[in-house]
This record gives sequence, C-alpha cells and structure tokens, in this order.
Amino acid sequence: MIGETEVTKGLYYKLTNNTSTASLDYPISNITYSTFLTAVTQLNTITGLNFTLPTQSQWLYAAKGGALT
Repeated sequence: MIGETEVTKGLYYKLTNNTSTASLDYPISNITYSTFLTAVTQLNTITGLNFTLPTQSQWLYAAKGGALT
C-alpha cells in the first residue's frame, strides 16, 4: 500500500516517540532507510496493514495516477 501523501514530521515523530514539535506538517527528510523502516514497522503494527517504501517503478506509477505510460 502506498500513502496518498508524504510522511509528515508529525506522523514520523509520533511513530518513533520523538517529542519534537518543530514544523510537524512538513515532510520528513534527512533520515536513513533503516531509521525509516523502524517507523514503517510501527505503522504496520498499529494499522494491521503492510506499508513499505515504494520502489522507483511503484513511485512513478503512483505519481502518474496509475497510468503505465
């Protein structure tokens, strides 16, 4: 499953129990893949769904609104 929007700092901080309150509506940035996997694992546990980071092909497909070309 791919999210409709970017992961915000607010969501990321909530998933990782970070108490920062700076710019919570902005997308999360400058984190490592392994650090983000921790948050994704927590999100999957909470929701019972299976979120992952999309591959380049999956991201392009989603960015085109599901069009193959």
